[in-house]
Amino acid sequence: GFVLREAVGLARLKRLGELQARARAALDSGATAGDAAAGDEVVAALEQLYSARPELEWALAGFRERRRAQLDPADQLDLFETHVLRPLDKDATHAIAAAARRTTAATAISPFAWLDMVASFTINLALLGRIARIYGGRPGRIAGLRLLRLSFTNVLAAGAIDLADDTFGDLLGASFAARLSTRAGTGVLNGLLTARLGLAAADLCRPLPWRMTQRPAPRALMKRALLHLGRRH
Repeated sequence: GFVLREAVGLARLKRLGELQARARAALDSGATAGDAAAGDEVVAALEQLYSARPELEWALAGFRERRRAQLDPADQLDLFETHVLRPLDKDATHAIAAAARRTTAATAISPFAWLDMVASFTINLALLGRIARIYGGRPGRIAGLRLLRLSFTNVLAAGAIDLADDTFGDLLGASFAARLSTRAGTGVLNGLLTARLGLAAADLCRPLPWRMTQRPAPRALMKRALLHLGRRH
């Protein structure tokens, strides 16, 4: 049962990546008959992926009603992103901000560095699993670790660690950042890294590229997390 569950998790994660690649190819291609057929296949696969989600029933119904007037496959994919994926994007954004807030708080109050690592790893792994489930995946332990590795690779490729150092002062203000304790400052940086990991996972699990919906900015998510944390205290 464990092997079967892990195999299904890996297969669903792979399916999301393949759907995104096929959608990207359909969006970048011309308007030939073959491209139109490929676009229709992607739309059908997307509908099948989310057909069993009761919370998306109304969104899918609205998409099907409006797609009749959209003959171009690219327009249909954009319409699907607007009506069906946008609510999922909001759920993913809330999950990322909440995880960044938990990472910041856990690091700020933790007395040991090794405890920071354990808390951050646990929160990040749970976040990536939730994002995969939001977009249609069901990752097991192996699939979750694979997603974590891919997300961290994407973050490092974007130079996120350097960007975190550069944007820390801009995030809170240089004067305020200078008065923060070392633990609080480390917590904010860890929270920002969690936000970047979450967005990288969304990039990997989202079956369509970001077009009609603007990709959230890590700093904006971190600001939301800090403001919510401040209101709670």
